[in-house]
Parts: sequence; C-alpha cells; structure tokens
Amino acid sequence: MIKLSSIWQQENQETWSGIMTHPCVQKLGRGALDSDQMGRFISQDAQYLNEFFRVLAMAAAKATRSEWKQILGSHSQNVLVVEDQLHHRLASILGVSTTGSEPLPVTIAYTDHLLRIAWSGTFAEIIAAVLPCYWTYREIGRQLGAQKMPDNPIFRDWIETYQSVAYGQAVTEILEIADALEDSKECHIAFARSLRYEYGFWSQAYDANYASGL
Repeated sequence: MIKLSSIWQQENQETWSGIMTHPCVQKLGRGALDSDQMGRFISQDAQYLNEFFRVLAMAAAKATRSEWKQILGSHSQNVLVVEDQLHHRLASILGVSTTGSEPLPVTIAYTDHLLRIAWSGTFAEIIAAVLPCYWTYREIGRQLGAQKMPDNPIFRDWIETYQSVAYGQAVTEILEIADALEDSKECHIAFARSLRYEYGFWSQAYDANYASGL
C-alpha cells in the first residue's frame, strides 16, 4: 500500500525535483553562495521559524491523539531552541538580523498560508501544510551531506544540522503522523501549496527580485 505522504510527493514531483536541483541548494552545498544570498536566506528563514513555531503549537492543540500532542509540542520547542540557535549563530557571522529585517514576499505568503490553515483547517490539513518544510530540508541535508562538505563553517553547520540523526527522527515522526491521517482534497492542496512556497523560498534567497511580481 502506497503511503499517503508518498502520494502527495508523487503528485508534485516536478516541484520536488525543482527544489532538490535548485541552484541555491546546489551552491549552498558547494559553499558557493555569496554572503548576500546566504544572509538573505538565514534572515528570512529565522522570521519564517517564528511563525512555524506557532503553527506547530496550534497543531499540537488540535491533535487527535495524545502521543501526537506530545510530539508536536516537543517539535515546537525544538524550533525555538535548536534551529533558532543555528540561525542566530549564522546570522551573527553573516552580519544580518534575524528580527529587524523586512520579511520578503514569499516569507509573508508562506507564513500567512500556514497560519490560515492552523487557525481554520483540520489537524490533517495542518500536517499536510507543514510536511514539505520538514521533509525537503531532510532530503536536502542528506543530499548535500553525501557530497564533499564545504570548508566554510557557515555552510557546513547548516548541512550538518539538517542531515543529523535528531532532525531525521523528527521528520520520521511527522511522516508517520501524516501516513496515519484521513486523506482529503484540502490536504492535497495544502501540501502542494507549501511545496511551491518552499521552491519560492529558495528562489528569493538566490535572487532578491524573484518575488517582485507576487
């Protein structure tokens, strides 16, 4: 039996492949992004995570099983502790702000999408919406970690975070929740839209003018 998460991924294979082969991802893996691009990515991602934390907390409140509440509550705290520390550390090295800079259009659109579903959607829709962020970062971390690691600690630290056993376990937990859910048209839409925003997020880091037409 095909897992529900795999169905969602297969339906959006073009976007998924576009993320994995995105020039921003590939250059990050080689340590070849310029400081403006990496700084923009880290600054915007930190702002995204501030809202992602809230979405996970709301998902925990709507969870239909006690073990799911515990998992999502733990994940929301890890966003604040683990990933937030990474972003503040890298932002300090890159000389960018994690709070003072203006959110760019994709960041605004993506977080608005997640928060809207968190407030008004079902628990299953929330999981479908947050899954692309979890899942693509794990696969990117694994893909880049399988190559020769860049010498620059900024890029190496980022890759090591998302290829780590701890992060991989968190993704496995979310995938297991997703695969136990009741499917719906709204879940397919939520997953697909979040995946497109993931592509756009890399694109706006790579090109500051990418989202000017949104």
